[in-house]
Amino acid sequence: MDNFERLIGPQPPKQFLTRSRARLDALWKSRTTQQIARYKEQRSLSDASFGVIRRLAGKDPKLAAATERIRAQAAAYAKKKPNLPDRPPKVPSRVRLGSISATFAPPFWGTWKSLSSQGDGWLGNGGLVNGNTGSIGLSVNAGFNNGGSASEAAALGGYFQPPAANGILDIFANPSMGYDFQTWYFLDSANAGGFIGLYVGEYTLRGQFQAALVDQQINISSLGGSSSEPLAASIWVDSDHFYEIWVWAGINVEAAGYGSPFWGSSASAVLNVYVPAISIFYF
Repeated sequence: MDNFERLIGPQPPKQFLTRSRARLDALWKSRTTQQIARYKEQRSLSDASFGVIRRLAGKDPKLAAATERIRAQAAAYAKKKPNLPDRPPKVPSRVRLGSISATFAPPFWGTWKSLSSQGDGWLGNGGLVNGNTGSIGLSVNAGFNNGGSASEAAALGGYFQPPAANGILDIFANPSMGYDFQTWYFLDSANAGGFIGLYVGEYTLRGQFQAALVDQQINISSLGGSSSEPLAASIWVDSDHFYEIWVWAGINVEAAGYGSPFWGSSASAVLNVYVPAISIFYF
């Protein structure tokens, strides 16, 4: 056991990671199911007004031409590869004695991902997450043919067990991101969204889940771009538990497709994340 493992606690067994990933998977799927349901509820409200407009518009050939153009634009966009954010410089792992500070750098302790789709939803790359490089790549599309939805999420991180007594644990990460959310619609509606944040789970020393002490989901702007996103949390911890610490991110889309030649919608979302390090301070 080296100084790093001695100060952050012994690594939990592999079966713990299996259970932990399953818990994150259930949490994410519950969240995204609720989000897609809200999207569909919004659609049901807007369909009333769109229905009136569609009936008034009739089957004008100009509508069919406009619908075909917007469908072609959306399909062409889905084939493009988005610009990746600049990869941050490599950060070395390190510890400091006294009040403990530690920097977790790639390769990270564990990774997780979750994927789901319905109808015409399409998972672009199957949710890429690489703990060795600290990278996450997510890409989803929906509605290019028929209605549907899709979502992807992933996480990477480390663990910590306080060496004695209890204290305050501060957690910091500053991942860089490249993202692009797009919706196309004509006499219809579509939705695309995503988040990034910290998740901290508390477990007994036997590996039984106690609580999600941090469940942070920062909404990412629907305008395309790239940036870094400072993440931080402060919690009370004690030596009778250990703590899993994740940087996680997710995206989802929902659209009606182009079942009619006179209206329709589609949506795409792409999110690429690099996590150079996760730092903790215990005092």
